[in-house]
Amino acid sequence: MKFLKPIQMIGAGLTIVGSFLPWEISSGITGYYIYGVKVVFSSFKYWGNGFQRFPVYDYGGVLIILLTLAIIFLPYLPSRIVRNPNLWNLILAVALLISSLIFLGRGIAHIFEWGNMSEPPTLMFGLYFILLGSVFLLWRAVIIYLQPVQQE
Repeated sequence: MKFLKPIQMIGAGLTIVGSFLPWEISSGITGYYIYGVKVVFSSFKYWGNGFQRFPVYDYGGVLIILLTLAIIFLPYLPSRIVRNPNLWNLILAVALLISSLIFLGRGIAHIFEWGNMSEPPTLMFGLYFILLGSVFLLWRAVIIYLQPVQQE
């Protein structure tokens, strides 16, 4: 099953990149973007002097990144630490998909909060990237978990 490794890399790339892209734009007079992880590069020069807080803001993207990194690096852990890596890969992939769906539900809830007002919030491509990437990672985890164990 050689096609599974590229699926994992595509899924991991989509989730990690999607965590740094905009998840939602709130429209109106003062429209603003909601990112998974927002990095304000222009504020790093002031942070070193102590004028500002650390200019990295988390709105849920760090959870997505940590779960994705755990899925990627799980096969490289020693067997004495992780007894059944295929099962843990499946569990982490399900947790990643559930958290992605929760963030999607949060964005949909923001749309319904606006009701019939003009310019409701819009879901952006970063949220779709993490959702698609988590589906790829879950697909790969299910296929690997259902494979028969090969005896040596």
